[in-house]
Amino acid sequence: MTVFHLTTNAVCDENQKWFEEFRQKHQCRSCGRLARECRQRGTDVRIMGRPARSALFAVHTAIGIGGWEFLNLFEDEFSRHFVMGHVLNSRAQYIPDLVTFVPHRPILIRSSEPEYRFCAECARFVYSPSAGRSYVLRSSLQEKHVYGLDGSGLIVTREFRQRIEPRRWKSLIIEELPVLDRPLDGIDEFPEDYY
Repeated sequence: MTVFHLTTNAVCDENQKWFEEFRQKHQCRSCGRLARECRQRGTDVRIMGRPARSALFAVHTAIGIGGWEFLNLFEDEFSRHFVMGHVLNSRAQYIPDLVTFVPHRPILIRSSEPEYRFCAECARFVYSPSAGRSYVLRSSLQEKHVYGLDGSGLIVTREFRQRIEPRRWKSLIIEELPVLDRPLDGIDEFPEDYY
């Protein structure tokens, strides 16, 4: 099985006042993890300006922002595995062709040389694939074609990758990720509620 990591070099700057309020209410101040309620209901994000057309946008929160036109390539599977919200401009007006997304349960890209710890503030497991060989563990994959990460990235199967025309989405970065049967990092199981 082959999967692909989708990321972007398109940046979308959050409204600073909104961002500070969001961080105080919905993110751990120490590790930046989202509050669990953000995985159960959509979260609206307020941004500065109007970004250029893109498939995905990199943002400072652990919430993804994507273009509807791009996300519709994944049909109803996307709406089954993610909660979605609105994107608003600096005047609090909806931007109809953009949407926020947070996976119900994110998948982790792992590495042979990660950094990991338990957060001193929220006590959740924090895993950073900082160095070494990146991969996805087969046991973390389910019967889905699209998986969410914390943040703006996605993991898609080969079938869904074939729906994407890279020339149409110039800011989209597509990298093939190996799927391994055994972890290279020595961690057989993460805590149940790592996310």
